[in-house]
Amino acid sequence: MPRPWLTHSLLTAGLVALAAVPPTAAQPPAGPEKATVTFRTPEGKILTELAEVKESAGRLEITYGKAKAVLNAPDVLRVEPAALAGANAVEVATARTLEDGKDAGKAAASYAEQSKKSTGGPERTRRYFAFKEAVLSTKVADAKTGPDFEAEAKKALEKWAAVPPLSRKSYEIWPASKTAARLYAELNDYGKAAATLGSLAATPDLPKELRYEALLLQAAMNLRGKQNAAVDATVGQLDKDKEFPTGGFRDRLNVLKVAAKVNLPASPPASPTSGEDAAKLQAAIDAAKDPVAKGLGYATLGELHLANGQPRDAMWAYLWVDVVYNQERDDQVLAVSRLAQLFDVMGDKDRAEQFREKLTRIR
Repeated sequence: MPRPWLTHSLLTAGLVALAAVPPTAAQPPAGPEKATVTFRTPEGKILTELAEVKESAGRLEITYGKAKAVLNAPDVLRVEPAALAGANAVEVATARTLEDGKDAGKAAASYAEQSKKSTGGPERTRRYFAFKEAVLSTKVADAKTGPDFEAEAKKALEKWAAVPPLSRKSYEIWPASKTAARLYAELNDYGKAAATLGSLAATPDLPKELRYEALLLQAAMNLRGKQNAAVDATVGQLDKDKEFPTGGFRDRLNVLKVAAKVNLPASPPASPTSGEDAAKLQAAIDAAKDPVAKGLGYATLGELHLANGQPRDAMWAYLWVDVVYNQERDDQVLAVSRLAQLFDVMGDKDRAEQFREKLTRIR
């Protein structure tokens, strides 16, 4: 986790100072918005800087000191505005402290209360609280398993539904859509997961590379939902796009081309029919250099073996995703969830429980 945006001593001093005046709304400073931004650099370092920020769909431009950076949404880890018009500064500081203290439930409740108070207020403030409430509600869900996870995930999805209308021109549209799609997938609603990613891809002014990423993720969700015709349509569209990138994106597209032809029976047949399809998938996996493409391929291979009633073959495919090709979190979440189910079926309750516990750590 990124380090807190305020040290304990600064926070204490700030609360004392704020307590000395009436709890009126904090007013933003004149000029460009300032925020404390935690982000990942191209070299993989995690930095936290007080910066001037400028948002656009799926992107954040920051200026700190003499440095400038343009960040795509996946590299933005946290943004805390220096001031929020119409918000109570003491309550905001309290919620952030709860969040940094790893108490997701209390933090979610605090942001929810402030979200209610901000109704009808400035859009930036409403957007901040809606996003925070959804993020913390998801953390509550992700710490649970089984029916408890399902119940909390549904609650979190209700919170995420309020975010996109406010965040279409913000970097937040990316994490909001991707997280909602992941939750839908874990609830086995692949149709809504794919639709959420399709809406993300259609966001005006979304950077081209993120649009391609969203379309590939949408195709993967349609694949899991056995909507192979939809996968074929996306693959065909991207294959004809002269600007579609080479390298890893092309590897993923090639894996999807093969995966779209795979037959996943609704119930295990008397005699497995996975042989030819499995061989083609394995060849596509072997040909790919990109680890995300390999993870997608092995996840699909696991689904193929599972649908054909071949639990041990499925287990090995999912283990490849979990242990080696886990760069795309959605694929790893699917694999670990399936491994928990498989070990239950195979009678290894201890290992099944280990994978259920692991699921709460990787989400």
